[in-house]
Amino acid sequence: MNYPIELSLDEISLTRGALDAIQIQGINAKLVAGIQTKLEDALFQIQMNIQMQEQERIQAEEEKQKQLQTLLAKEAKKTSRSSVSS
Repeated sequence: MNYPIELSLDEISLTRGALDAIQIQGINAKLVAGIQTKLEDALFQIQMNIQMQEQERIQAEEEKQKQLQTLLAKEAKKTSRSSVSS
């Protein structure tokens, strides 16, 4: 049976690094290797999620900038039409 626990990225990284520092003997070697693999998979997934969130943030910011430029261009046209009409 597996039991979920919540760990921060720093906690997972520290635990993964600590497993490299301990001496493993006998039947525990397979168990520790399995834990290392699980932690590496978790770190990879976290890093991928962080990258995806950052890309989404950048895309949203770029879209806001495009919308702002469009609004500024429309306002500039309005202003130039008003000054030509006067």
